[in-house]
Amino acid sequence: MKKDNKNQELNQNEKNSYLKNFFIILFALTLFCAGMIIIFYTINTKCDISVNDCKNIILNKVNFLDKKTSKTKEFISYYKLGEDFEEKQDFDNALRFYKKAEAIYSQDYIIALKIADVYRKKHDFKKLVNYALKSLEFNNSDKESIIAKNEIAKEDKFEAKLGALYNAAQGYRNLHECKTALNYYTKVINSKEDSYSYNRAYLNRGKCYLEIGNKEDALNDFKEYKEVVVVELKSDSQKYSEKDIKEVDKLIKSILTY
Repeated sequence: MKKDNKNQELNQNEKNSYLKNFFIILFALTLFCAGMIIIFYTINTKCDISVNDCKNIILNKVNFLDKKTSKTKEFISYYKLGEDFEEKQDFDNALRFYKKAEAIYSQDYIIALKIADVYRKKHDFKKLVNYALKSLEFNNSDKESIIAKNEIAKEDKFEAKLGALYNAAQGYRNLHECKTALNYYTKVINSKEDSYSYNRAYLNRGKCYLEIGNKEDALNDFKEYKEVVVVELKSDSQKYSEKDIKEVDKLIKSILTY
């Protein structure tokens, strides 16, 4: 009887041990499964966030590029319209469209130069000086002109700078600020660059010297213009009118006579 009781007790202990082990294994499996579910959810959530973020970044960049492309096209269209009106000598409409282009990219040195050119033709010398100096300021920065970048304008950065220097000189001279004008004419001449601005700088610097009573330097510039600029470059594509040559001859004669 005692032996049977002992066997029953052993069987009960074994059952309890099995049950205990079963629940431990079941609990461990539950924890493992719960852990895997949490990890899987976390990974998926991170992936979704990452993908969405990437999509948003890409879409934002595409939208920015689309706007920029559209903006550039609009800018160039206004510039070309301004050029067309300037060629037709409709300076009011030329300014109208150049200013529209300026409103899109306000620090483009070629647009500033073109506006200065129109003001020179309109004899608005204060605004001429203002835009010539703006063009020089923008030209000296690291920013490239949108017009130059798209190969629309003929002028390179250096030529545009000479044009702005010459315009500033012309503006100051016509505002009767010859001492300031002389500084800008001299910068153009010191460039030693064969260009319209360089060629005309000798003639107009000579006139400026004459206006302040410096006949000696005026005479030198007039001779330089006639003997070097006109004679040496007479076969160049840049045509010099007989009117200019006659004017220089007359100015030289007037200096030598008095």
